[in-house]
Amino acid sequence: MRKISYADEHFVTSDAIAERVLQYAKLMGRQATDDVVSLPAVDEDGSIFRVEVLIGPASQITAVEMRHREADLPDEAEVVADLDARIAALRPAGPVVAEGSVDPGTSLDPDYL
Repeated sequence: MRKISYADEHFVTSDAIAERVLQYAKLMGRQATDDVVSLPAVDEDGSIFRVEVLIGPASQITAVEMRHREADLPDEAEVVADLDARIAALRPAGPVVAEGSVDPGTSLDPDYL
């Protein structure tokens, strides 16, 4: 479990979710865009609640490991899958390889690439 700190608020969620939130925030910063994600969190009394987090280029998020605290988050697999899909959508595709030959005298338009 990890305690995520965001905008003077703190909440505890699973390691898997916290890791993906940080990955997603990093990619959102690189893309200069933002998004809202809904995450399950564990309260001090063990109850589960939802947290809506706005992630964008200016996000300052920390995730601190919590010792001696474990909890089952009922929809963790769904949240992890959703974050994985969002991360995959932001990751650049593989390198583009031109087919055929390029005339050395031809000027390539960098905006077209």
